[in-house]
Amino acid sequence: MGIMTAIRASMGCLPCIRPRRSGLGRALGVLIGVAGMTAAASAQSPLTTTFNATTIGNATNSQVFFNLNVRNPITVTQIDLNLGSAPGVAGTISVYITAVGGTWVGNTQNSAVWTLAGSGPVVAAGSANHTVCDITDFNLSLGTYGVAVRYTGVSTLMTNNGTTPTFSTEELVYFTGKYQGNPFVGAQSNANYIWNGSIFYVPYVVAASGACCHGNATCTFEANSTCAGVFQGAGVTCASVTCTQRGGCCNATSGACALSFTGASGCPSGFTYLGNQTQSTACGGNPCMQGACCNIAGGCVLATAASCSTIQGSGTSGSTFAGLGTVCVPTNTCAQPPAPTNSLCSAAIVLTGSSVTVLGNNSLVTPATNVIPPISCEASGRAVYYSYTPTLTALYTISTCHSVTLNPPHDTLISVHSGCPGDGSTELPGACSDDNCTGGAAGPSTIPGLSLTAGTTYIIRMATWDSQGGTSSGPFALTISSEPFGVCCTNAAVCSLSSQSGCVTPNVFTPGVGTCNAALCAGACCDTATASCFVGGSSTCGAGHIFGGVNTTCDANPCPGQACCNTSTGGCIYTGTNPCPAGTTGQGTGTVCSPTNPCGETCCFLSGQCIFVPLGLCPAGTTPGGLGSTCIPNFCPAPTPPNDGCADAITLTAGAATINGTTFGSSSDTSVTPCTTTIQDVWYKFTTGLAGQYQVTVVNTNPLGPFNISVAIFSDCPALTLVACAGAASST
Repeated sequence: MGIMTAIRASMGCLPCIRPRRSGLGRALGVLIGVAGMTAAASAQSPLTTTFNATTIGNATNSQVFFNLNVRNPITVTQIDLNLGSAPGVAGTISVYITAVGGTWVGNTQNSAVWTLAGSGPVVAAGSANHTVCDITDFNLSLGTYGVAVRYTGVSTLMTNNGTTPTFSTEELVYFTGKYQGNPFVGAQSNANYIWNGSIFYVPYVVAASGACCHGNATCTFEANSTCAGVFQGAGVTCASVTCTQRGGCCNATSGACALSFTGASGCPSGFTYLGNQTQSTACGGNPCMQGACCNIAGGCVLATAASCSTIQGSGTSGSTFAGLGTVCVPTNTCAQPPAPTNSLCSAAIVLTGSSVTVLGNNSLVTPATNVIPPISCEASGRAVYYSYTPTLTALYTISTCHSVTLNPPHDTLISVHSGCPGDGSTELPGACSDDNCTGGAAGPSTIPGLSLTAGTTYIIRMATWDSQGGTSSGPFALTISSEPFGVCCTNAAVCSLSSQSGCVTPNVFTPGVGTCNAALCAGACCDTATASCFVGGSSTCGAGHIFGGVNTTCDANPCPGQACCNTSTGGCIYTGTNPCPAGTTGQGTGTVCSPTNPCGETCCFLSGQCIFVPLGLCPAGTTPGGLGSTCIPNFCPAPTPPNDGCADAITLTAGAATINGTTFGSSSDTSVTPCTTTIQDVWYKFTTGLAGQYQVTVVNTNPLGPFNISVAIFSDCPALTLVACAGAASST
């Protein structure tokens, strides 16, 4: 470490002396440079601008921009800064850089071009002093970089300068930039500001590094293993080479590739420039990768091997890549189907199966011997015929759409007939199509959704538009595909006959069924209170039930949910899904709200009155009934009142104070018939002192809420002759 200290002092940076994270290795690297033993390991570190500041920056979050031109690769190990914060104030310094070849100019508000290269903590040493930042080491290869030094928690000192001075060492050149108060967001300063600081570095040497020339004529100094261009050799610098522009040129017909060193202007006639390439050889592996892509009907298009597999006409119809460099013109490389033998309806070729693809070619049909019957959609000629007997009653699509990649695509016309002759007299309704594949433009045709019956033989006529067939006749691919037909059930259990494509999700399709049956649309019905399950339709599940969907069953009960208890009120909600609603607590899968509420308990008063509260919250003076206890019916026992019968009536005095009583625990005296039906009753008696008008008032004081009260006045027991009667929530 003593060697390192001496060297730093000799460079005029005595305040920078500090312990290093890997002091021995760095000390030896600098010592070797001073001794002149290995030129590759020496460096004129540091690059220092100035510490003669004129302006202080934002004290919390700001940054200073400048450009660095790296003449030889370096590793930045430390930066010193001139800070405006008081000595002892702590903060963080972060260094952001652009990609090689970049600049800060025009990018002060474009955060996407910046990458954090290194950062480190600082403690301010005071104005005009070197504040040391032991920054995370980072490498800079040969080239120009935009640099942004960000100050967080401390303020920067910088020098206002009307010009843009530069500072340099053998390895680095510094170009003055701007100041920004809000990193990558705020506006840059109008004035130029010199960043106050020093950049310490050591040589960055990578085995086998050298100049790497790219297709856009730029050069980077990097390892051979990472060079995406042309590596010029280990130790070769970019300054010693001239990189030329490079790119591939493709011939759209042959798929051939030619190399250009001058961009598009260097491409041969008939070739298209692909752009600047990064490969060491722009035509390496032939980026054109084109050749003939053959349709099953002999049609040909130029494509790459990868794109040929995705061109229409692939899959079951078998597009095939004929090979790199094969062509479509002037000679079609693709094999052609044989000349037709079915140019007469009576010689129709028999087709079988629910999904059929057949190759044909009507270019050799002789118009003079091929009768042209009138059909509904267009005049046509050069017809060939097929006989088809479906094995499944379904909707069918009959199409030549797989022929769209023919070169050129043929203008076909298709019609389907009940038999020969294949003319308008035997044409099926709606079974004539011209140009339907390409939205109306001349080309292949399709008849979609044609209903055909199993076991019935049909004639399919494939012709070319116009009376003579013109020049658009040729190879084609005719396909027949079936679409299942059956019952479509909605989630409302509504049944209808439909094709599979017409029964869209979430509806459920059952193929092969010719009539609607309510049972096909049934599903599980879940009781939302008890979690019981039965099978029914959506409309027959009934209130309080949830329809599980078409084809759901009760075999593995889909219904169990759980009881959800309101922790404040003791109320219970049953849900068929988890989790429980907000403000409730689940009691476990399979728990229910009735007949026993799991969410609370009864509280019994001595009088026999009952209230229901959340579990554990019974008021003082009551007896908890425990989980599952209920007030309806009343869980609480009540003593029999002393005046339950007429013979036990309590004596009252007219005009005396109000007395309290209760009917809890009383029975009903069925030997009398008052003005209202009674369930429970108690008895009182008084003796009149004077003849006149008397008023008896009974008021409900039940804490559980109002209930109807009846008051009846009789003559003395046991005669019980009714004198007066009233009944209401409060009776008089």
